[in-house]
Amino acid sequence: MSRRSLAPLLALAAFGCKESMPNATQTGLRLAVEYESSLEIDAFSVLLVDAQGTPMEEPIAIAAPIFLEPPGVRLASVVVETPGVEGMIGLRVDGLSNEVVVGSGWAEATIEPAKVVDASVRLGAPNACGDGRVHATLERCDDGNVDRGDGCSELCLPEVGYVCHGAPSVCVECGNGEVEFGETCDDGNRDNGDGCNSACEMEPNEDVDVAQVECLDAFASEADGFVAHPDCTLAFTPGGADEAWLVFVSGAVGSELDVEESAEVRVLIDGVERDRFGHQTLGAADNAAGFTTFFVARGEGEQRVTIELDAKGAIALVRDVRLVAARVPADADLHEVELTDAVEATGEGVPLATLELSAVEEGDYVVLARANSSEGPGGDTARTWVVGPDSTRHPNAPSGVGYSNGRTPNAPMFVAFPSRVAGDTKVSISGTSSGIGDVDGWWDGNYRFRRVLDVDLTMVPAGTPTQVVFSHAAEVQIGRSRADGDDVRIVASLPDRQVELTRSLDPESSWNSDSTRLWIAYAALLQREAVIHMYYGYAGAEAPPDDPSDVFQFYDGFEDLDAWSAFEGAPTNDGNGRIRVPASTGIRSTQTFDATNPLLFEARLRFVDPPQTGTATYWGLGAAEFPGAGPAGFVVENGIHRVADGTNQRQEWMPAAVDQFQIYRLAYASNGFIAFGQNDTFIGEFQGNTQILTNVHMRIANQTPQAIIFDWARIRPAVEADPVATVGPAAGFAGLEASTWTNLRIVAFRADAFDRVQSASSPDLATTTSTFTQVVTELETEAPDGAAEYLVIQSARIGGASSDTGAKSGVLLADGAPILRTAHVINRADDFDNGYHHVAGAVYRRETDAPMTFANGVASPQGIRVSIAESNILVLRYPPR
Repeated sequence: MSRRSLAPLLALAAFGCKESMPNATQTGLRLAVEYESSLEIDAFSVLLVDAQGTPMEEPIAIAAPIFLEPPGVRLASVVVETPGVEGMIGLRVDGLSNEVVVGSGWAEATIEPAKVVDASVRLGAPNACGDGRVHATLERCDDGNVDRGDGCSELCLPEVGYVCHGAPSVCVECGNGEVEFGETCDDGNRDNGDGCNSACEMEPNEDVDVAQVECLDAFASEADGFVAHPDCTLAFTPGGADEAWLVFVSGAVGSELDVEESAEVRVLIDGVERDRFGHQTLGAADNAAGFTTFFVARGEGEQRVTIELDAKGAIALVRDVRLVAARVPADADLHEVELTDAVEATGEGVPLATLELSAVEEGDYVVLARANSSEGPGGDTARTWVVGPDSTRHPNAPSGVGYSNGRTPNAPMFVAFPSRVAGDTKVSISGTSSGIGDVDGWWDGNYRFRRVLDVDLTMVPAGTPTQVVFSHAAEVQIGRSRADGDDVRIVASLPDRQVELTRSLDPESSWNSDSTRLWIAYAALLQREAVIHMYYGYAGAEAPPDDPSDVFQFYDGFEDLDAWSAFEGAPTNDGNGRIRVPASTGIRSTQTFDATNPLLFEARLRFVDPPQTGTATYWGLGAAEFPGAGPAGFVVENGIHRVADGTNQRQEWMPAAVDQFQIYRLAYASNGFIAFGQNDTFIGEFQGNTQILTNVHMRIANQTPQAIIFDWARIRPAVEADPVATVGPAAGFAGLEASTWTNLRIVAFRADAFDRVQSASSPDLATTTSTFTQVVTELETEAPDGAAEYLVIQSARIGGASSDTGAKSGVLLADGAPILRTAHVINRADDFDNGYHHVAGAVYRRETDAPMTFANGVASPQGIRVSIAESNILVLRYPPR
């Protein structure tokens, strides 16, 4: 695009007011400017630049509109005519207040003939040209002054004929035939398409399959917001819209900021973000965690890859950066899947992304996979791994945790490995979400917590209901359990299976209470071998098994009278889930019970206005074979309360508050021993009927004018002391809270599409405490017949023991020389194998006719335990062209 004068500004008005619009034959743009009224902007300065960042005209000064609305966000519309201009242009807009820049912004637009295109810009922090720092998007250079004629103009844009690099910027003249600082070539002109472009950068051509730029020196920043790496731009040109290229970015990032969200890096292609990732580190100077990422690029025309660094307001750096674009051979049978939306998931081993792979014929494929993981919105580490076509996990560490570095903004994972593929198969990225605690034998990953229930059942009969008392309210208050208790489940774990048990809320207890009381019953098998847990914490839990008839030998809440048969009169339901037993009424349970073992009969009832005269009110147990008699029961006769047996032996007793609901308990043994009590207290006992009964039923009779009201009744084994489970502390499942994964990508392509593919792998975990590099994976290439072009991929997962000062160093070597050395220092892991990891990875181009040697290793500069796993080296040789 050539420099040219622009037509004058056509109109400026408050957004929403009528504008002077260009006619149908005019070319231009309509720019919406957004800013805060507090900036008190009275004018705008609009600068248009061409695709090379060169100003197309002096800045245009425009008066700002006057707004009558209340304070807040303002929107102004600027319409600019651009006759004869086509293609991409950039716009820098400065807002001025009394001739002082108070806000700045940048926008891009593609001008089309005879059209008015829209663009928008939001004014942020004001541009500070001349401070020696290159501010992202607003500046293309900053040499520390605002002088003209030194290569970087007073507007902090490269002047015509100059290329600027670094901060403070050093500007050299491109096209003078001398390769100077920041240039990768200089062919004596500034033409594009001749191998050296107008920015003095090498251009890929049809004889090159791999284009690369290496930015190995550290680039530091302390800006809060993304800042462009001034020396790192890769340009490549696909051969057509259908030609696929793999774009790789590798290096190391560090920050002095000891927070979970420290430095971030993002990758852009033609100004559009394609990836973003970060790493939590501790000390920028000697602490940089490695990263490797990739994506597939297609399209026509030149494409430019750049990277930016967000230091989060502290000192941060990136180093050993390599940008690589590698052409995928047309016959490589490329398969790919990419998830651009974030995936939020909860659970253990959750499939996050899957590539369905169908090989026309059996062959060797190269598999690449990457993902970013973050603990959020959970509170602990997220774990990520890849499952290959042969079902092998990558990494294949003994713990199976994969990459686990979730306390960061989108910490990156990368794996690259060869695999044999036949027919239909798949490659998947899986993960376990944020969590803490034990995961062994977890019943259901949807239930986020569990507590061990410990009870000594050796002295009680099988099936004896056991009490579980705990503060359900405490769990509800901190959001761990549902207030209605439907997520509370009891599970018995046997050596060969897990069984969910029925649990019953005690009718005198409630959910969301400080002393919620449950009852559960153990079968004989469970009593001997099972480990019992209480699970909870699943918001979507359906109705649980909660039937007291499955827990107690007999239970009735009197919702209906199906469990009873009348032998005199007819009881009624009082409408409140209770039974009303009026005068001259008698009923007995249809179910009978074996009383050769002691039984405990319990009921919650109210003796209404105890009679002073008349015959007995009665409830208790009766013999099935003698319906009119019974071995024991409560009797109220002439106002006197007694406990009686079937031979009319009686013991007087004056219970408390008989006109209120109370729980009455009657324990009976076949030898005639009777114990009785009210509520939680046993009050008396005596030896009664010695008749041995094998079948008894619960019996209610009333021969007084007043009614008896029953709320519930139950029967359970009578034991000397009720078993009560000790409730252990809460343990969280590894999937107890959701985690987030972003930029999930999987690619697979045939290896035989290349002239030669060689690989070496060490998937298992290896450790060292040596300060010297310990090589674990090594590969020597074969010498080709002539000069050949290679794409080299080296990667390994590096972790280590918990340490405030000890670095976890991954070391990659080429022909004996280190090409990358990481030094991750962070204390966030109790176990070296389960702790925080990073990728030691490098992807780069080699062209040679000699054999080469590559190696992956690990070192411990401070002598702590450092681990390496999933160490892979892939060398892809392109066929001669």
